Amino acid sequence: FDHLLTKNEKIVFKKRVIESEATLQELGTELNVTRERVRQIENKVRRKLMIYLEENDVQVIQYALENGVENFVIDNFYEIELVEEIASKLNVMVNGLVRITPGVYAGGHDYIRVGAKDTKFGFSSHDNTYLKAIKKVIDAPHINFDGIHCHVGSQIEEIQAYVLAMNKFVDIAYEIYDIFGIVINKLNAGGGFGIQYTASDHPLEFDDVVSTIMDIIYKGFD
Repeated sequence: FDHLLTKNEKIVFKKRVIESEATLQELGTELNVTRERVRQIENKVRRKLMIYLEENDVQVIQYALENGVENFVIDNFYEIELVEEIASKLNVMVNGLVRITPGVYAGGHDYIRVGAKDTKFGFSSHDNTYLKAIKKVIDAPHINFDGIHCHVGSQIEEIQAYVLAMNKFVDIAYEIYDIFGIVINKLNAGGGFGIQYTASDHPLEFDDVVSTIMDIIYKGFD
């Protein structure tokens, strides 16, 4: 992947995408550019990475399974078939989380709003597509259906996005039990927590997000 990146993109990829340690200000100083320019470079790198992963699915999945990765988030039917095929050849079991779009539109920019019903990331919760995907995972001999996952967006500053998504997911968990007789092991709320890029940004407190999510889950499964 490195060969696809410019010198500055390699630095941003390492310090913002891989290590997630450097701030926009720190990288701006190092690269002698503005914080906004660093953010533009980071977005470009992430788009390049997404395209690269989509074009190299077989190599990425095989490398992961050969190196002990046991948990996968699966967000399309092609991936179900691909993970099963590679896991079968390697004679390994994979824990699969099915990524479902809860229909929540959140995040600061169209590029990072990924929980809406028309997103390409995940199976829609507005029809029976996600149930077909779960059935396909359950039937796959080398994939253990381990639960459900969502990611409603990035740079989220509204707690209601998590409230709506998690209430929807509790309902889906009960639906999975009613249809398949399975109690899910994992309910992954994704990430997307906003951070203060500029003075006008007002991110949520991390503890408030976690407690809100857990309250809904505890009450839903009580």
